Amino acid sequence: MTIQLIKSYAQTAFGQVHYRMTPTRAGMPVVLLHQTASSSAMFEEIMRLLGDTCWLLAPDTPGYGESFDPEMSPSIPFYAEVIYAMLKTLSIDKCFVFGHHTGAAIAVELAAAYPNLVRKMILSGPPLMSEAQKAQLAAGLRPLALTENGDHLLPVWQRLRGRAPQAPLTLTHRETLLTLRADRYHETYQAAFDYDFAGRLAGLTLPILVMAGEHDTLRASLEPTFALLQHGEMRVLPEAGTYLCDLQPDLVADILQSYFLRP
Repeated sequence: MTIQLIKSYAQTAFGQVHYRMTPTRAGMPVVLLHQTASSSAMFEEIMRLLGDTCWLLAPDTPGYGESFDPEMSPSIPFYAEVIYAMLKTLSIDKCFVFGHHTGAAIAVELAAAYPNLVRKMILSGPPLMSEAQKAQLAAGLRPLALTENGDHLLPVWQRLRGRAPQAPLTLTHRETLLTLRADRYHETYQAAFDYDFAGRLAGLTLPILVMAGEHDTLRASLEPTFALLQHGEMRVLPEAGTYLCDLQPDLVADILQSYFLRP
């Protein structure tokens, strides 16, 4: 039987946060944090695979999906504060966290800022980048400028299609629409560049698994990230890339279940 996911909003002091959630609310909740400029939609298949046995919760980061748009330029600590406020509305005071790319940075800050909240964590494609990598990425980021003839639309499609040319067209289409909705996504990239990911991560003592697909755009960050961990494990996932949650949901679901639910 297909799991019917719950979609709802949490009213926080910052604004309304949209989230997807499995109907099962037993055991420790697993919070899933998406990459930029996607949304919690990237976790739907994983949630359906695990939803009859696990409590999974996937919010849309502010400015993405169906969550509110922040008034100011956001920071990683701001995102973590909003996610924490959302969890409080659901009376969640402890959880496991999985974060992918930007979601991994938010996961680290969530654990660092609220040390009693996160019990275990998985960081997928951790965004530990050199200054040269940041500068290269930043050079290609600019606000979306609307054009009368729609010329602004095709470059978004081409960029996302080039990232995963073998992905189903439906996946590229979804990510294109989500990116067009997130017309300030460049601010989130800048927030990730400005965040002290290494410093905050190095101070954490909870169990952490770092992983990446062998073709992930952040694959090179894996070993340097692992070297910072006080209590860590590392995995390289063969044949997987940036969209592993969509394209290899069974693999990711197995990792979540084995890492978070084992004694």
